[in-house]
Amino acid sequence: MCRTKSGRTERAAAFSAALAAVCQLACAAWGLEPLTVETGGVQMELSAQETLLTRADAMDGGLSYFPDTASVLLSRRPLRLLVTAGTSVYLFEGEDMRSLRAGAQVLAPGRPGEFDNGYAGVCGVHRFPDGTLYAVYHAEDHEGMADVGPGVPGYYAQIGSAVSMDGGLSFVKTGVALRSRQAKEPGGMPDQGAGEACLTLGRGGDFLLLYYVDHSRAEGRGVQICVARASIQNGKPPAPEDWEKWRGGAFSEPGMGGLDDPVMSGLNIGADATFPHVVWMPALERYVMFFNMNAWREYAGGNPPMKPFHSGIYVSTSENGIDWTMPAQIMRAFSVAVPYKELAWHPALIMDDPNGREGWLIYGYSPRWHHLDRGGEPHFMAGRRVRFHRQ
Repeated sequence: MCRTKSGRTERAAAFSAALAAVCQLACAAWGLEPLTVETGGVQMELSAQETLLTRADAMDGGLSYFPDTASVLLSRRPLRLLVTAGTSVYLFEGEDMRSLRAGAQVLAPGRPGEFDNGYAGVCGVHRFPDGTLYAVYHAEDHEGMADVGPGVPGYYAQIGSAVSMDGGLSFVKTGVALRSRQAKEPGGMPDQGAGEACLTLGRGGDFLLLYYVDHSRAEGRGVQICVARASIQNGKPPAPEDWEKWRGGAFSEPGMGGLDDPVMSGLNIGADATFPHVVWMPALERYVMFFNMNAWREYAGGNPPMKPFHSGIYVSTSENGIDWTMPAQIMRAFSVAVPYKELAWHPALIMDDPNGREGWLIYGYSPRWHHLDRGGEPHFMAGRRVRFHRQ
């Protein structure tokens, strides 16, 4: 789904036809080799994939399944990232991306009965002038939910918030920041609610944008990417009532249970748009979004999984954070954990160039995903150098 400049939401026939055509081009393998793509007048050169950190290297094999949400940059020198591994968040540090090592746990799931009883994964951080770190995290309630798949629990997702006063060495939870219109339905769909978010400073610097995945499937739209906004002109972390969801051409609905409209959708190619990571890039005067498309018909229905075609990692750009250019596919792989199949998910753009034009695209990857005790390989951190050019 695209958005018109007037702000009206519509199923753009031209968008879907063009996206389908792009996906059907046989011009590249969309695999692990170097690749150049273009969208909206921005060209991106991606290097071949590199393995950055494996399970064996992370705490001597003590950590697996990472990154499991979008990784978050805390500092560049030294390099410090917040990375979700399993169901909790850890501080990863190194001189550069190729020398990262996992450190202490900084956030964990809550107790039984709490909204984050099954999972807590930080996926966005903003640093305020007084040094306070405001974090948002993907929170899962597993109680009473059906499994998503073999060994993967179902969840009702909400977006939690937390603050750190010590530079990210520890976090104090502050509650739910944003909630779906959909109430929890135990025994219903295994994935419900709203989560898998990212946080970026808006153009101009006086507001935050929170992109998230809504799982309500409301209005027949499937699972798609939405956005909310909160002012930070007072210099303080936003309260839950400060968040407003995009709906009907304006930020007009409350973050806690309000309605929303997708700003990125794969509905017209039979896919869900998921796992966004958005960065405002002053050098390009554009927002850049890396995200996944999950073409669920490629593996669902009780049949042996097909080879992924529409599924994979994509990129799009925007001048205003609402109207997005034609997405370009940069990698073909399943975007959810399909047993014994290649997986690539939770992309994150980590910029490290003083001129704001180069960085790392990192993501969770497995050539043959499954649990170790079932003969598979849990996902680990892989990445590609990326360089941006204005056309």
